[in-house]
Amino acid sequence: MPYRDSVNPSNDDEQRYRKKQQFIESLRSLSRFEIRLGHLLRLDANDFKQKGVDVLLSIDLTRLSWRDKIEKAILITADTDFIPAIQEAKNAGVTTVLAYCDKMERPISKALYQVCDERKLITSDLLRECSQ
Repeated sequence: MPYRDSVNPSNDDEQRYRKKQQFIESLRSLSRFEIRLGHLLRLDANDFKQKGVDVLLSIDLTRLSWRDKIEKAILITADTDFIPAIQEAKNAGVTTVLAYCDKMERPISKALYQVCDERKLITSDLLRECSQ
């Protein structure tokens, strides 16, 4: 995390880092659950960008698809970098679903929208339904 890059992280920075690590460890303990952590690239003194996660997820999607480990993949993304992996999953017989929100930070590209077999708008009603 960016605050760990600092020479003298504040107590608040250290506490946030410990909480993040605890959260990651709690996720790692779940059955049939994997975590893919990329790395942060410092853009300037106050700005970072995560890198590498899309490649890790694309590898997982194609590997699981071709090994017949999944029948359906639901993706929540606006990243067109996933298109080749989505196409490979489809070639392996996996149904691909693009889940998206009306107010995403980046709009869904036409190519990403079209490559998926199905599309699902994430609404408040859908989230309420899933939480019941």
